[in-house]
Amino acid sequence: NQTCSLGMPDTVRLFDSMPAIKMDEVTMAARADFEVMLNGDPQDLRELSERVGTTEYFHIWGGVDHWNDCPSDYFSFNSIYFEGEDDENLIWQISYELSSLFNGASKLFWRDARPITIHKILLEGKPLDWHEPMMPLSLLRRPAISQYKWNEEVKCALRMSARLGLMILATENEDVYMLLKQFELENSWVGYYRLLETIDSHARVKGITIGEDKKERESFTFTANNYSITGFDSRHGFKDKVKASRLPVMKIDQGYAFVTKMCKSYLDQAYAQFFKFG
Repeated sequence: NQTCSLGMPDTVRLFDSMPAIKMDEVTMAARADFEVMLNGDPQDLRELSERVGTTEYFHIWGGVDHWNDCPSDYFSFNSIYFEGEDDENLIWQISYELSSLFNGASKLFWRDARPITIHKILLEGKPLDWHEPMMPLSLLRRPAISQYKWNEEVKCALRMSARLGLMILATENEDVYMLLKQFELENSWVGYYRLLETIDSHARVKGITIGEDKKERESFTFTANNYSITGFDSRHGFKDKVKASRLPVMKIDQGYAFVTKMCKSYLDQAYAQFFKFG
């Protein structure tokens, strides 16, 4: 799929934008040497870790206390992006970015999805020094793998969860990236309206017509824009005169349902070879 740019900076490798780091922090390591320990919803992470197959983009495991031979609520992941990396800060930034994409994909399906956060990162069982998240300036891009390998990764990811397939697409497609990053943000009318604008813009670029209920869109827009209804969460500030409307007022969960329906309709058409949400 062709990607488009809608006001994003020119895409460069994530690590190209980072300040120089002393290279004696981490010796050249394999993907399997790293372990990103997670906080999150144990039930969700358990279900993912127990499904058949895996993807090296976001290989998740855990849920078993081998020492005491019983279940546990501890889960971890590693990624193909860690392969051969020796920059400690970069490992942290990639981990933050993958966690962010996972959280955004989760909120596309569940408004109140509990986000995953990083507890610590281990290299060969030893914790790396903590690094604060930096503002990402680009897509992660495709790792150095063949087209065949990429196809297999996507197939495995989609068999596990549509969320993981979306994560892979978001590493190299700006439209999917923007949608997941915005879904990760707080649930709000401003955020949902921003999502709607993003969907509309990418749909125009790709020549996609999204089927929708016009009255539902009007109700969404009226509610999101109206300070007297949504208060400080409104797209607009206080106005002493507001145009009267007979449109029904939406609740925030209805706004979420509308914008997620629009997003899934867009993905169904833009990435028909991968998804069929409708």
